[in-house]
Amino acid sequence: MRFEGISTKNFQAAVVLFLVALPLNLGVAVSSGVPVGAGIVSGAVGAIIVGMLSGSPLMISGPDAGIGVLILEMIQQLGIDKLGIIVLLAGVLQVILGAFRAALAFRIFSPAVVNGMLGGMGLIIILTQFLIMLDSKPETTGFANLAAIPGVLLKAATPTDGLTHHPAACIGILTIIVALLWNKYAQGFLKKLPAALVAILVASVATTVLHLPIQLIKVPSDFSTAVNVISIQTLLAALTDPAIWTSAATVAFVASTQSLLTAAAVDSAARGKKSNLDKELVAQGVGNIICGALGALPVAGVLLRSMANVQSGATSRSANIIHGVLIVAALLLIPSALNQMPICALAAMLVLIGCRMLNNIRQNIRDYHSSELAIVAITIIAILATNLFTGVLIGFGVAAAKELYSIAYLGIRLDVTEVPGGSILHLWGAATFLHIPRLAAVLDSVPPDADLHVRLDELSHIDHACLELLMDWAQHHREQGGEFFIDWGSFQARYRGNSLSSKYFAEPDAV
Repeated sequence: MRFEGISTKNFQAAVVLFLVALPLNLGVAVSSGVPVGAGIVSGAVGAIIVGMLSGSPLMISGPDAGIGVLILEMIQQLGIDKLGIIVLLAGVLQVILGAFRAALAFRIFSPAVVNGMLGGMGLIIILTQFLIMLDSKPETTGFANLAAIPGVLLKAATPTDGLTHHPAACIGILTIIVALLWNKYAQGFLKKLPAALVAILVASVATTVLHLPIQLIKVPSDFSTAVNVISIQTLLAALTDPAIWTSAATVAFVASTQSLLTAAAVDSAARGKKSNLDKELVAQGVGNIICGALGALPVAGVLLRSMANVQSGATSRSANIIHGVLIVAALLLIPSALNQMPICALAAMLVLIGCRMLNNIRQNIRDYHSSELAIVAITIIAILATNLFTGVLIGFGVAAAKELYSIAYLGIRLDVTEVPGGSILHLWGAATFLHIPRLAAVLDSVPPDADLHVRLDELSHIDHACLELLMDWAQHHREQGGEFFIDWGSFQARYRGNSLSSKYFAEPDAV
């Protein structure tokens, strides 16, 4: 690992990263159902440890809101005491994948499924954090959260004694308005201050001045209480639990996919930089092993922070590492100041992040074919109806079925031309033995004395069985007084030199 010098640009970028990441680390912890200290620990590990080992020096790693959705599901099913083990094993799997240079294998997944996964994560973030913003607990599935929103909105619409839905909603709305206005109207030096930080500061001041009875975050005053080191005995006892391994594999897959997608985006934004994706997988794995051992949240490459790093002028990994040091310093030196942040304000910022994710997905899929859009929609619906892991599997299954269908599909159309007694048979797709009954039935419908022209130039593949059928039918058709012509298109060149060439392509125009 090479550590470049700390330039003024890198230090300035580190300060911006700290201001962006600190409230988000806290917010992700809240949304994941874990103590906020776990979010700060993960942010520090992602910045310092992963930053030093990273194969993508300008990419920023830390706890992510989308993966937080997955963690919340796992905690609800398996308990928070299993979190560290799941994250540690996920890190081990990532290290193995990177060591065996498996980064390119993640490209096997259809972009439609990946965008569907990200879109589903974005919607779940919006739905769950909207409920938290209104001081209500999220449900177990996306659709359940959607169904719960109208009832919670009614409670939040009017002030009620003893309930905090209304003041929480007011602070949440205030946070969103301030963030949007700051992004739009801030000028000069003020523009450099992150909108998330400004919005949460305003919300914190308003909550304190008005003495609102809403929930505030609780940052531990002692750094040691922010970690929950897992024991060897606990780890060994969990290794025989299939649910633990399934959860670990899910975290490894989602975190790795997101990190590699983020690395590609950073390479595109920071021209001249090229990430080592396998090295990045190993770095992410090491980070998650450490996070798991400390009982913290998993880390992954985070697009928002990475783009902030690039746009702030960072030139090396030192900006990432310094911002991690600043996060640790904040936990040690100003825990009481952090404790003034309202949970609903952090949730409101995550709602905006979810909306931003959906907007990015909309940009990504705007040129998709209708069949690809259907895969995106099915994946999103499956995630909302079940969970992230099951939804992605369903999306992958639909994408695989669509590809199998396109490979096996054969289009057949018989056109009767204006030439007396003439017809044209159009074939497109893949002509295999599976389609012989259909093809034979169409051929048998051709009058005995007709001239038949067969177009093969739109075929992607034709096997021996279909060629045998065409040749046998042609011979029989000639005997009945008809003519038979084939437009071989690219097939003569494609199959030249193999057994098909000499047997069927000796006469390219007429048989």
